[in-house]
Amino acid sequence: MADDIKTVAAECVGWPYREHGRDAHGVDCYGLFMYIAQRLGHVVCDFEYDGDWSKCGGNYFVEHYHEYGKRIKQKDLVPGDVIFMAIDGDIANHIGYYLGEGKFIHCIKRTGVVQSRLNERPFNKKVHSCYRFNP
Repeated sequence: MADDIKTVAAECVGWPYREHGRDAHGVDCYGLFMYIAQRLGHVVCDFEYDGDWSKCGGNYFVEHYHEYGKRIKQKDLVPGDVIFMAIDGDIANHIGYYLGEGKFIHCIKRTGVVQSRLNERPFNKKVHSCYRFNP
């Protein structure tokens, strides 16, 4: 049976940031996404990238996520849904999980894994798209 998103999120808060990290010793935002996906019972692929992959062109997340889920409107988010953000420019270059009550979990370089609020700066204007895993 898959774990609950809030339980998994509570375990991950405070993990340090580590580029290409994929476990409790350190994660980047995609590593956190993969770890939580696995704990929730989903299989997603990893990908290789050098440095700031989002500046290399293309929109990897949006181009490939349809394989795992369907796009939904932000107003329809429920705990466990995935949020893509365009932190720099128009490309979805950040990812997190919605936890409910306007909160989401994600990993950022300066603080590691944290919970933030979608309605607070800078995230309130950075949501690119939202997805729900296929059943």
